[in-house]
Amino acid sequence: MIRDANLGPAGIDSSDHLGPVSASPQYVAEALVYFANLNAEDVLFDLGCNDGRVVTTASRRVGLKGVGVEIDSKAAAKAQHTVIKGK
Repeated sequence: MIRDANLGPAGIDSSDHLGPVSASPQYVAEALVYFANLNAEDVLFDLGCNDGRVVTTASRRVGLKGVGVEIDSKAAAKAQHTVIKGK
């Protein structure tokens, strides 16, 4: 599940006040899954999930359920696409 979470005050686009958007490289996602010692009974919450790479990698590797939260609507859309395609 990936949600677009624009949490700024009403009428203010909070994405203008954040740093640059960048996804973790795939090797970092793989390392996070490995070093976190995740298993199928875990639920992974990724705040600032960008393209959903960490959540989908963890799900694919160990079969866990994951939740990605992303404030940038373009990144959230890409993450949703990634999840639907299963990549």
